[in-house]
Amino acid sequence: MDWSSVVSIAITGVVGIAGVTGTIVSARMAGKTATKNLQLGISAENDRAKKAEKRGIYTVCLTGLSTSMLTTIEIHNTSEDDKAARKDVEERYKTELRATIALIIEASLIAPKRVLDPLEAARHELMRTLPAIDQGNVTFNDWLNKATSVYAALSEAMRVDLGEPVGPVEE
Repeated sequence: MDWSSVVSIAITGVVGIAGVTGTIVSARMAGKTATKNLQLGISAENDRAKKAEKRGIYTVCLTGLSTSMLTTIEIHNTSEDDKAARKDVEERYKTELRATIALIIEASLIAPKRVLDPLEAARHELMRTLPAIDQGNVTFNDWLNKATSVYAALSEAMRVDLGEPVGPVEE
């Protein structure tokens, strides 16, 4: 038996085993990397979907709040002498108020604390609006200033929560 042949065969065998082992280790590492990348991709997509859903809920909530505020202004501008028109606007306000309160409650289910406080302030302003104005506890202009500042604070808190820029827009 020629030792050089044996050594040659042994070296070939060792190299072959090392090659197979290297391929297995490489495949295992690639699989782990692919799995990690897939998990990161799924996580990023879930985060994007959650943010999009939250943006939609916040948008509808702010729209409802704006509509209720505009209807309050319409009530203020409708003559008390025109009872039919006034009653129509007040009924619409009641319907919008219920819908807006429901939207605020929905937004509060997903909102962090920094958004919950302005949401509660908005709900409070909506609930006290007409009775406070009608009873003379607050002037319309005082209410309008307060409602506008509550709306601005809520909008800003929602923008911060969504990671959107807040403040003056740079041109």
